[in-house]
Amino acid sequence: MGDVIFIEEIGRYGQVSQRHRLSLPVGASLQIGRAFDCDVILDDPHVAARHVAIIRAEDGSLAVTDQGSVNRLRIPHRRAPVDSLQITPETGVGEIQLGRTRLKIYPGAPELAAELPLAGQRGLWPLALLASISAMGLILVFEWLQVTSEFRWTAQLGEVTVVILSLLFWSGLWSGACRLFRGQALFATHLLIASTAVAASLLLYWIFPLIAYSLSLSWLPAIEFAIFWLVMGAAALVHLRVIGPSHGRLQAAVVVLLVALGMSPELVRTLLPEPGFERSHYVRVLQPPAVRIASAQPVDQFLADLDTLRPTLEAARDELDRVVPDAPEPDGLVDPPD
Repeated sequence: MGDVIFIEEIGRYGQVSQRHRLSLPVGASLQIGRAFDCDVILDDPHVAARHVAIIRAEDGSLAVTDQGSVNRLRIPHRRAPVDSLQITPETGVGEIQLGRTRLKIYPGAPELAAELPLAGQRGLWPLALLASISAMGLILVFEWLQVTSEFRWTAQLGEVTVVILSLLFWSGLWSGACRLFRGQALFATHLLIASTAVAASLLLYWIFPLIAYSLSLSWLPAIEFAIFWLVMGAAALVHLRVIGPSHGRLQAAVVVLLVALGMSPELVRTLLPEPGFERSHYVRVLQPPAVRIASAQPVDQFLADLDTLRPTLEAARDELDRVVPDAPEPDGLVDPPD
């Protein structure tokens, strides 16, 4: 197989759409383009009739040379076109772009990846169901911990039902997109991603107050709103990577932009709050003293801090008294007779 080369056409989402096995002895050449007499014919209107030629040198390397095309020979992820590209047996593969078509060129037989088992989606269903059950269980546990009256299962099961339907709807949307762009629905994969995101967000909502109480981080409860957006952004990125493994940087940039836009209103309200609408810097649930890590503030220091705040509070009260006028006397009313 010393004279054999392999050329793969790469699809939009990184998959191999077509593979060519060609013989190219030393000193011989082959043509790639739209012309019917080319060795590799590409159905791309942005490709020239004879776009590039490939010549094998005596050392086994391949020289890919542009043949005067309008759109030139390009290398993916590079802006400037090139006149030629050298592919050596040491590099093993060269990737080029002709028009809108990406090609991988191998100077010899490439190494094959290990065979994958046939488990596929069937092997993911137990994990997806386990993640879904775990998310539902965490919802019930956290609801039970927050209820101070009698715990009613009917109300909580209704909330769990809504979450289940939302998970199925969310996973169905991503599965439809995956079916459209990749050719496989992969519903179990998307259900696993969505259920894991729900479980992770619930755990983070429980961990944040615990850390805030343990370390006396009064500012941490004020940014709990970011948990939802960060977890949803991470889940959306994983969904996108399942649909299309390529364009990872573009996918990450889009997700970061959407997360930043979603978080911006709450972030602005946190950093620049309107008077009277400041976020609370306290934990909602008092944690057990055993999880306390930061040392408690001495009583004398606490009272001294109160004395330090007293002038500021009195000045604010006086300012409020000056801003709010006294209530006017009602018109038309007279003192009742004795």
